[in-house]
Amino acid sequence: MGNNTLATRIVILTDTYDQVNGVSRTYKSIEALAPDRFIIIHPSLFKWIPMPFYSESQLCIQPWKVWNSLKKIQPCQLHLATEGVLGWVGKAYCKFNGIPYTSAYHSKFPDLLYQLLFMPKCITRFALKLFHGKSTVVLVPTESVRNELLSEGYSSPMQVWTRGVDETLLSSNPNSQLRPSKLRLLSVGRISKEKNLEELCELSSDYEITIVGDGPHLYNLKSTYPQVNFLGYRFGKDLAELYKSHDVFVFTSRNDTFGIVLIEALANGLPVAAHDVTGPKDIIINGFNGILGESIRESVEMAALLNRDQIQSQARSTWSWMEALRIMEMTLKQNYSEVANARNRLG
Repeated sequence: MGNNTLATRIVILTDTYDQVNGVSRTYKSIEALAPDRFIIIHPSLFKWIPMPFYSESQLCIQPWKVWNSLKKIQPCQLHLATEGVLGWVGKAYCKFNGIPYTSAYHSKFPDLLYQLLFMPKCITRFALKLFHGKSTVVLVPTESVRNELLSEGYSSPMQVWTRGVDETLLSSNPNSQLRPSKLRLLSVGRISKEKNLEELCELSSDYEITIVGDGPHLYNLKSTYPQVNFLGYRFGKDLAELYKSHDVFVFTSRNDTFGIVLIEALANGLPVAAHDVTGPKDIIINGFNGILGESIRESVEMAALLNRDQIQSQARSTWSWMEALRIMEMTLKQNYSEVANARNRLG
């Protein structure tokens, strides 16, 4: 039997942790609230190479060492955060040892890989269904994602898992309801092809546009749209003040399952203009804290008229990392007896 202290903690296997994205933000936030409850295993603990076609992500090239790490810990609870190398090693470990596991669905890989590599969606969907098929519970970010997975034939139980906003990202400055002569639009996130940022940049002759983030599509956008202000990454209070100092947050992606940057914007009183798709439609109350529609331009104009104080108040009372932690621990606790029985059978 492994170290009892380690064995009683929840082991999370994730293929993204040191990157700037919603998945790593989620697990770092959960870990910060309860560091004694979790062990997070990620690629930086092993040898890795940049992911082909997605160089910001890490590809672990020592799966056997991941297995050995699990063997040493002998966890009583395992959570598979991502469907990459570490996730598949964890799944194999659980199958070999008869240990139930939970998993999480964070990304629409069928859509993303089709856009990036023209990989047929049926192949990726099959792989994802296989990955999550034996999960005792699949944590999903929104109700619409849950419904999509059900329509695709997922049979494992699913639990909607909320997200929160870090306190360092909350500005204390007052909201301004004064409309400037030229609206200031903000976008935050990975700058890549699938984010559809051209749709925003094409409005640069009529609006002041700022884009925060980095990614493989940055050079193309900077050279094509010189009027757009590209800031690179911003964090903490710097990012909070950017949310506060703009008039509308624009979210052009059609492939996200949630969008933590959406609730960060709302928590700073910044209304959202987005498409009526998974992610935004689960967060935005149309006409209250944002506008959903096909035309980003029309949505921007209407969103700029919304009450920023009401938006901020509602968001800060709704989105909570403590609630996200509660849901995760509740879900894992419900499966604990099954896990414990499996460990007892192993002796």
